[in-house]
Amino acid sequence: MGPHGWTAFNTDHRFLPQRLLRRIRAIALTLLFVGLSIAPSATQAATAKVHVYLMRGFLNVLSLGMDEIAAKLRQQGINATVHSHLAWRIVADEAAVDYKSGRVWTIILVGHSLGAGAVTDMVARLGELGVPVKLAIGLDPAFHATVSGRVGHYTNYYVSSGFGQTIERGPGLRGTLQNVDVTKPPFVGPLAGIVHLNIEKNQAMQARVIREIRAAI
Repeated sequence: MGPHGWTAFNTDHRFLPQRLLRRIRAIALTLLFVGLSIAPSATQAATAKVHVYLMRGFLNVLSLGMDEIAAKLRQQGINATVHSHLAWRIVADEAAVDYKSGRVWTIILVGHSLGAGAVTDMVARLGELGVPVKLAIGLDPAFHATVSGRVGHYTNYYVSSGFGQTIERGPGLRGTLQNVDVTKPPFVGPLAGIVHLNIEKNQAMQARVIREIRAAI
């Protein structure tokens, strides 16, 4: 058989036995399904470069609901770490390094009590470093504060009948700011009995925080 005949024999499926053709098709389908199973889903791709920083309040022991939120986020494939409010500057600087290196594309901040105040400071610090924050959430900040920096959206949940304080918009803020009094409708039902010391432990509030985070992603 000449060279052209040999080429035709090897490339034209008409010369292949049917049993071999069926086996080739089966292998091809198997490889296709394996590839689909290991390919990252849209959700995995969206969360791969996200880092949620959760800041605890006074003495680093009175905001353990932040650990619960972090655990729930990690179960959903979202990178979340918990820190003391005293370490806010170190955490902000590390977040800036990760963002500029490309390890992190989306920064989200959540804080309770003094940790909520730390979130305000972190937004400002990251703004100074030229790093945007996608979402910031404060849970009943203990002190009145003004926020500046680059943040897509800042939601401040506070208990007006207790320690909670509103957050004011600073002249350098780039983004939207919303103060939400959880003692007013529509929050009275699911958040009934909420106070400064349990706002971050309330299951309805935790679910709301997680929904905001997922929506931002």
